[in-house]
Amino acid sequence: MKTLVIIGSAPCVSDDLARIPDIESCDHMAVGLSSTDKYSGRIDYIANNHPENNIKIREIMKQRGSSDYKIIGPAQTEGVDIVEPYRPPTGSSSITGAFAAIRMGYRKIILAGCPLIGNAPAGNTYEEFRQGWDHHKLELIGIVKSMSGWTREFLGEPTPSWISSANRYHIKNNIPEVRHTLTRWDYIIALANKYEWKTGAELGIWYGKTLFNLLDRLPDLHMTAVDAWVKEITSPHHQNADENYRTVHKRLQYYGNRVSMLDMTTLEASRLVADSSLDFVFIDAAHDYNSVAEDIRMWHSKVNPGGFLIGHDQDWPTVDAAVLDTIGPAYIYNAGGDFMWDWRKP
Repeated sequence: MKTLVIIGSAPCVSDDLARIPDIESCDHMAVGLSSTDKYSGRIDYIANNHPENNIKIREIMKQRGSSDYKIIGPAQTEGVDIVEPYRPPTGSSSITGAFAAIRMGYRKIILAGCPLIGNAPAGNTYEEFRQGWDHHKLELIGIVKSMSGWTREFLGEPTPSWISSANRYHIKNNIPEVRHTLTRWDYIIALANKYEWKTGAELGIWYGKTLFNLLDRLPDLHMTAVDAWVKEITSPHHQNADENYRTVHKRLQYYGNRVSMLDMTTLEASRLVADSSLDFVFIDAAHDYNSVAEDIRMWHSKVNPGGFLIGHDQDWPTVDAAVLDTIGPAYIYNAGGDFMWDWRKP
């Protein structure tokens, strides 16, 4: 998918836009009435948190003879084509646009003229919007980058290699003959049987469903299991970390020395595992960009040549971006709604 440029109205916008390579090949999103009025280039989307401005925005676009655009807003009000619900704390119309873009499938988003420095057109300070970006940083970092100001310090500046990675393609399904699998463990088991795996690791155990399915159905497999049992994770299925810990540890006793449970972070565990000692590593721990990228980098060396890194939830934008930025295109398989990625080490 194309790179998307989100265009604000700060004084630095012209300089920011001039430094984006091949900007005409990107899709363009204006931020609010002010940016729509000032920016003379092509506009594909307009992110606007202020519905009272939609009429004026439509008038401006009509005067330009442009009709092929969509307005993004936080509620289904008159003039809004795409609803991106408000998610407090606010990060201004630019974060509404970023969230909508991610939901639409954009994986490379560049902020131009959105430094969050100085005063907004209404006279309020842009600094007050920074808390929204900081609050949602795990959903944004790695996908959204900025050309200037505080947002550049916070999100990072886009590099030519980062931008070019937006158009890399995935190859579907590393085992074409396996089309009936409905679960993530079925897919891993198919790979294990095909490549005769004997050793593996799973990062992020939850309540052990994948781990125990692998151990039960692959009797020659030895596993290293890693989980820090974090209680503060907000996802609903992680709210019983203590119960999951007890359930998993109770069941582990039936597998003897076929499984080693490491109750620690994935980084700490990586220091205890020898390089080139595993046939595969299944990455399913924290799903923010930085965590996934770190897990790939730290566990890459643990896999034998010809072995695999495998991951869960490839359809998460942060996961997909981390995979692309660390190892490049990966095979993708939809296991009954569970989007898996896998990559074979040369």
